[in-house]
Amino acid sequence: MKLRTPPTLVWLAVMALPSVTSAADPASTQGFLGLGHQLPDAANYKDVSQSSDYAPFSPSDSDIGVQEVLSPYSGRSPVVVDFSTALYGTDNAPSAAAATDAPAWMWLCRGSVAWRPRLAGGWFGDFALYQDVVRFDNSTAYSYENTGITIGTVKFIPQLDDLLVFGRYEYQRVTSGSLDDGDYWAQRLRLGAQKTVFASPRHELTLGTDIAFDFTANPHNLERNEYALSASYRYFFANNLYSLATWRLSNFDFTGARSDWTNTASLELIWQFTKDARASVSVFFDNNDSNTFGGANDYKSWTAGLGAGVSFLF
Repeated sequence: MKLRTPPTLVWLAVMALPSVTSAADPASTQGFLGLGHQLPDAANYKDVSQSSDYAPFSPSDSDIGVQEVLSPYSGRSPVVVDFSTALYGTDNAPSAAAATDAPAWMWLCRGSVAWRPRLAGGWFGDFALYQDVVRFDNSTAYSYENTGITIGTVKFIPQLDDLLVFGRYEYQRVTSGSLDDGDYWAQRLRLGAQKTVFASPRHELTLGTDIAFDFTANPHNLERNEYALSASYRYFFANNLYSLATWRLSNFDFTGARSDWTNTASLELIWQFTKDARASVSVFFDNNDSNTFGGANDYKSWTAGLGAGVSFLF
């Protein structure tokens, strides 16, 4: 999905020893609330292909099976603009040192624009720019801004039952209070695959894997590779109301001897009350287990709250 933001959110690294970073280490917090990864969602690309969508629920669904209605391709290359905001409470807000970590309220604001053009040979473009702003009410917590750019491609493979594969370049920059002063930045290549292994009018289970390789990062000791597995499960109570459960396990292999295992999980209830607007209730769990001396980059946190957003397709 944890105030420790992934492959993509970061905190300022404060060095106690040359090989030991603080509890607010940017690299160990990238999974926080799911920020920083922004992996492709198969549903986004099916919207601009000639794939089928499910028909509305009906009492006879269990007798006649899954109903499908073809959605004709409009011929446009969609641009998606999204704005969201949320208020969360956490039991462990990140700060410059583990001793000062404490419960806090957090305000999150995000804006993003994505372009998904249809390319040749069944490939789609994957171009996006996003900006996150995170603020805590606790003066010891690390408020920050996260900026990301992605440039890549996505493809469904019909011969493998619509397996989705993708590859992209990512640029990420984290600042604390000023967009001019960078605390961390990195460039990386990410490759991955996703597969919807089960789908019905009410249920959808998707599994995925991805790997990411930093080819430059600042501070240099935060340069690392990531190897991840993920899963998401949607259950539709109605056409405009569904729950979403997600899980992600990542191994971060840093330059040098450091290695982190990060578990993130979330459960959300999402109400799409109009075509463009939504509201949500969410709970997140994050756990980072690092081999750094003295557990300097270990953390565990619960985060929960309310959110709302709007999304527009052009």
